[in-house]
Amino acid sequence: MSNTEFHPCPICSTPVRHFTRYPRTVCNNCYSKASDTQGRKLSFFNTSISGGFEAIFTESKEKYQSHICYIAGVKCWADEARFGGIVIQTTIDDDLPNHWESDCLIQARKSEGCDRSQLS
Repeated sequence: MSNTEFHPCPICSTPVRHFTRYPRTVCNNCYSKASDTQGRKLSFFNTSISGGFEAIFTESKEKYQSHICYIAGVKCWADEARFGGIVIQTTIDDDLPNHWESDCLIQARKSEGCDRSQLS
């Protein structure tokens, strides 16, 4: 029996492999539906073999200058994953621009301190 844990996709409830670093990760199906505020489909890439982040409008290939995306009307944050690839998570607080600040705020409330290197 596997020790793999899953969590429900925060958008559609499909089981998603759980990583503590990315607790609000969306499923692959929802990932493929990422769009901007006007519904234009987005694609995300690493900029090199060593990582980095780039977003483009899928149809026009024009650069998209943000990490914010929407899936089924839910505000999400796309970013490079720690060991490569791209991860999309739902946001917690619309007033916070990214997950690191959201996670840092949660840790501060729990008096655990905050070290960005542990969260990115």
